[in-house]
Amino acid sequence: MPFLKLFNLANLTGPLRIALAKKLFLGFVAMVALTLLVGGYALVKLNTLRGISEGMVKQDFVFSKLINQMEENLLVQNLYEKRYSVLKDPAVKTLFDDRGKEFKQLWAEYRSHISPEESGLQKIMTLHQNYESYVKNKIDLLDQGEEQKAETLSKDFIRVTFEELMEKIKKVNKKINKEQNEKILKTHQIGEEAFYVTVFLCLVSGIFGFGFSTFLIYNLSSSIRKLKEATRFIGEGKFDRVTSIPQIKDEVGDLAESFQWMSNRLRTLEELNLDANPLTRLPGNLAIEKEILTRLHSDSKFAFCLVDLDNFKAFSDRYGYARGSELLKGMGSILVDTVKRLGAPNDFIGHIGGDDFVLVISMASISPLCEGIIQQFDEQITRYYDPEDVKRGFIISKDRKDKEQAFPIMTLSIAVVTNDKRPLSSPAHIAEIAAQLKQYAKTFSKSLYVVDQRRSL
Repeated sequence: MPFLKLFNLANLTGPLRIALAKKLFLGFVAMVALTLLVGGYALVKLNTLRGISEGMVKQDFVFSKLINQMEENLLVQNLYEKRYSVLKDPAVKTLFDDRGKEFKQLWAEYRSHISPEESGLQKIMTLHQNYESYVKNKIDLLDQGEEQKAETLSKDFIRVTFEELMEKIKKVNKKINKEQNEKILKTHQIGEEAFYVTVFLCLVSGIFGFGFSTFLIYNLSSSIRKLKEATRFIGEGKFDRVTSIPQIKDEVGDLAESFQWMSNRLRTLEELNLDANPLTRLPGNLAIEKEILTRLHSDSKFAFCLVDLDNFKAFSDRYGYARGSELLKGMGSILVDTVKRLGAPNDFIGHIGGDDFVLVISMASISPLCEGIIQQFDEQITRYYDPEDVKRGFIISKDRKDKEQAFPIMTLSIAVVTNDKRPLSSPAHIAEIAAQLKQYAKTFSKSLYVVDQRRSL
């Protein structure tokens, strides 16, 4: 045994070597004991941090995502309710109902994760049901021409119910955020405590061996400091800064990987909140409105293009949902390809929903983009029809009154609204002008784009 040999050698060289050997041996034992103490303490604290981190990722952030999506769906529903008051388009009502279904699905998923005793949860669903009921009553009044009654219903019931519902959701969200902040603070406190205790133990171990204590301080204290910083970065939302944690092959390294995985997961969850259309993956209504507001606030010249497929409903009724979806994805590809080839770097493409697409572009892009889009569309549209229908030049489908009617091969109408000749005040103002131009463009039996040249309404 090495230690026995060491003691035997010391016996041959006198008492001083024996004392030195014992001191070295005792020092080695003390260093091992201190090392085990430091390692055990660190393992306990790191395991606690790991448990808190995993709990936040697997539970708290999931809850936060669901609540944020519920709030987003409610805001979009409210936007559709206001749009229907202006446009009275059945497609807007369909989008309103779709968002309502998504809200209920999110509510059910959130409810499945929590205890039935959670206060306020059933109240949220009751308020949402009341809100949808009031909106549907308002839509019925608008369809019957009862504008005054619809406005009264909106002021007295819809707005009050919507605000109460938003307040309930925000209250739940606030509670979740508070719990997350408490866990983040607890993680910070544990990390800080672990740091100072570990430094103290390392300083004590330095009495028995400067080299080992230096190694321990460098490999453990620095890592603990980085983990403490990483905890603060995660709390502040600076996920990219977490990559500065050293990747050591020990328990600290495991925790560093957990922090890295958690930061990547958080970044992914943020990206999932983007308002993208699920079919075309193009930005949706909230992103479109944000883009318009950005352009309006910048006081720059721009054009808003509303792209609409004429007779799409008849096509979808004739060939079914699947082929209609393929056509919409193809339309999205045409827009992306044309903007990439002929547009400007900051030209924006969005998908309102259904067969309505949006371009927010520079003034110089209007003619090349609109002409390029129409050309590609007219060349490709017949691919989606059956050969006999293409040869005949029309399809037989039912109109909105459920009567059979002949519908020609689909065309494209593009309504272009600009702030070149008159100011535009808001997204609603732009939508109103675009809706008027779209109706005018649909009176023609071919694909075309119409640019608003009026100086005032």
